Amino acid sequence: MKKIKIKSFFISTLLLISCYSTAEPYISPDNLALRANIQLLTEQGILKTMTTTYPMMWPEINRAMNEVDEESLAGNNLSAYLYIKQQYKNASKKRATLSINGATKDNRFHSFGDSFRNKNNAQYSVSGVWDHVAVKFAPAVTTSTFNGDDQYSFDESYLAFRAGNWNLSIGMQDKWWGAGWDSNLGLTNNARPMPAITLSRTEAIPFHLPFTEYQLPWTVTTFMAQMEEERHIPNTLLWGFRATVMPFDNFEFSVSRLAQWAGDGRPSDFDTFIDVLIGDDNCGQGNFECGTESKAVEPGNQQAGIDMRYSFNISGKPVTLYGNYYGEDSGDAQNFFVSRAILQFGGDMSFHWFDQYQKVYFEYADTFQTCANTNNWQGPGPRPGDCFYDHYIYESGMRYEGRNISHIYDNDTTSLVAGLISQDFNDTVLSAKVRFLELNNDNSDLFPNDPNKGNSVSKISEDVIMLSADYQTRLAEFTYKVGGSVSQSSFIDLPSETDYNLFFQIKRDL
Repeated sequence: MKKIKIKSFFISTLLLISCYSTAEPYISPDNLALRANIQLLTEQGILKTMTTTYPMMWPEINRAMNEVDEESLAGNNLSAYLYIKQQYKNASKKRATLSINGATKDNRFHSFGDSFRNKNNAQYSVSGVWDHVAVKFAPAVTTSTFNGDDQYSFDESYLAFRAGNWNLSIGMQDKWWGAGWDSNLGLTNNARPMPAITLSRTEAIPFHLPFTEYQLPWTVTTFMAQMEEERHIPNTLLWGFRATVMPFDNFEFSVSRLAQWAGDGRPSDFDTFIDVLIGDDNCGQGNFECGTESKAVEPGNQQAGIDMRYSFNISGKPVTLYGNYYGEDSGDAQNFFVSRAILQFGGDMSFHWFDQYQKVYFEYADTFQTCANTNNWQGPGPRPGDCFYDHYIYESGMRYEGRNISHIYDNDTTSLVAGLISQDFNDTVLSAKVRFLELNNDNSDLFPNDPNKGNSVSKISEDVIMLSADYQTRLAEFTYKVGGSVSQSSFIDLPSETDYNLFFQIKRDL
């Protein structure tokens, strides 16, 4: 589907939206306070639902909320419950908003809850929902384009259909797969959303094991997206799959897969996709031998992994631990298709302080791995990485319009992040984080002179310390958000640099 067709499609949907009022079905990964409140209740087993897959489904949250005894709640738990209830009420209205964002620079790292990627944006959004159809139209314009981004966009626009307990959507929606607050090894909202067809389970209604009282809540989502034309293989398709189960209270287990395939000049028939689906798509395995000729028939580039999230209480305070184990396809005959895994782990704690709900978290990840194409490395020092999120056929890698679709710091990076979320349950939220980053720590890149390939964050080794914070409040029909960041970067052969960025956002309900 070409971009012009997608734009025409969403312009036509605007004509369908008038004065309808039921709930918008999705929670996108831009509302940090809502996520913190949902997780506060799930961490204590009050809200029995799963929280690591976005867009999250409002019908599922509403189902879980209806099972909660409000009269049994008190303190932070009651405040969080009422906050979520109010957010659902807001989503149940006809929604029309206008938001304006200004910044001194583009946002280098886009994470959960961030307001902008490119500086200086204006976006109008209107949504409507019928019994089985939901539409959102969100045209936007920016004065700053990033690596070939369009000046005009329709991010977060969609047309969705509900049949039974399944939801089918067509559009551009941000996704976030994993328990990370700052990033994930799999899918994040770092890059702009791609045009995609997505099928998701609407409510995580449990599976009842016959002849027992055991019930297993589960959910699944899958999509097929089209990547941009301006890449090494134009119009590459991206298939994603994620399934999550909750074997017992406060424990979530997920399996995820991402696969690039097809594109201009590449095999794109049904049999090719079946090879991708069953993992029979790497040289050295199945029908494909490594070598120059394998490029012509090798179906795709895959990643897969698991992530877990477990919550418990310490001295009455909710604590969560989570981890992500994620692997590349191997590219040689000595490994199975998922190998050379990288690791992320983190944790968070909730507590009450100064009449505010506080959540603190920490997160560590290491995306360095060596690949098969460096087995005969003859250079000085250790072998370089230049592996994860790259591929010898799909040379643009797991990146979309200049940003990694997965880990926001790209490959060969060690990251340690600590953060704070503070709110008063009345749309006043303060968030802050400090990052310690070793970007591209092997000081190497597969395509050092090509900005459209290879590491999208830094072509050379860069050590970064970054402090960022933002404050959001609501007055009448307006939501105001201001924030900024300061960072210090150190290089091997270049002088250090200090960077600043200030931003504001004003959003009005129309």
